[in-house]
Amino acid sequence: MPVTVTLASALAKYSGGQRHVTIEVDGDVTLAGVIDAIGARYPGVKDRTVDDQGAIRRHVNVFVGQENVRFTGGLDTPIPVGAEVAILPAVSGGAGPGEERCQLAAVVDEHRLA
Repeated sequence: MPVTVTLASALAKYSGGQRHVTIEVDGDVTLAGVIDAIGARYPGVKDRTVDDQGAIRRHVNVFVGQENVRFTGGLDTPIPVGAEVAILPAVSGGAGPGEERCQLAAVVDEHRLA
């Protein structure tokens, strides 16, 4: 089954500049299987998503649909047919006094996560 994975700009450099990639996985797959499949194609993405112990890195947020997998089973989260996965490393910093702050909706293509 095809799974669309949305990558933050910081990860797109490891996928040939693509922010949205579609990978094929077996029917009953978990997030771990999706991460393995994307890692087979784009090892740099996997290396920056999971640590040496195979856990999602502390400062990386992964969503299946609109659910953060930290609250749905982590890498054991099942991937339903038609689901989209988003991998978003944390971004720190911020606007100085008087500067406009960025809203998450402006960064994440919301309709792609719905």
